[in-house]
Amino acid sequence: MYIAYKQVLLGIILTGPFNLLFSTVVHVWIPDTSGRVDDTLKIPVMVSDVSGMGIYSFQTEIRYDIGVIEAIDAVAESSIVSVWGQPTYNVQENYIRISMAGTSELSGSGVLIYVRFYLIRSDTSELHFTRFMFNEGEPESSTQDGRVLVTREMPIPELIYPISGIWLIDTVVTLEWSEVSKMSKGDKASPVHYVV
Repeated sequence: MYIAYKQVLLGIILTGPFNLLFSTVVHVWIPDTSGRVDDTLKIPVMVSDVSGMGIYSFQTEIRYDIGVIEAIDAVAESSIVSVWGQPTYNVQENYIRISMAGTSELSGSGVLIYVRFYLIRSDTSELHFTRFMFNEGEPESSTQDGRVLVTREMPIPELIYPISGIWLIDTVVTLEWSEVSKMSKGDKASPVHYVV
């Protein structure tokens, strides 16, 4: 009995590092993106190469800030799961659940699926994976959350007539405003000049 125990223990010690070296973990992530209030964004869920891993299904749940963005649906078109048809999805108040399955093995890397969101107000929303699984748990996956930065529509500069109401020949009008994206508190924006 003691010899059998030593052999099992020795087998685990010797094969453990090799299993770790050759274990396959699929990386799944949502890239950070941005858009403007009232836009609809098609945000990709990305995957590393899944070729030869025997993947025939996946399911996920992605949470978001309902006050900033709202999920509309999931779209498989132009993604690596498009061969499986249309996804099944369920949109709730602050999350979307998506699942798909097919008869052909998944292959390739890139966009797994798209999730369409309507952008409600200017702010940032995390896109958080609360669950992700291929097949019934194999192969393993590691997820990386993303976020959406929603900005307001920039106002279109409006040209106001001269006070006298008279346009002079060869009049030069200079419009000036400042860029305010990616500024820290206390930074001063450099003006942008346009001559009409």
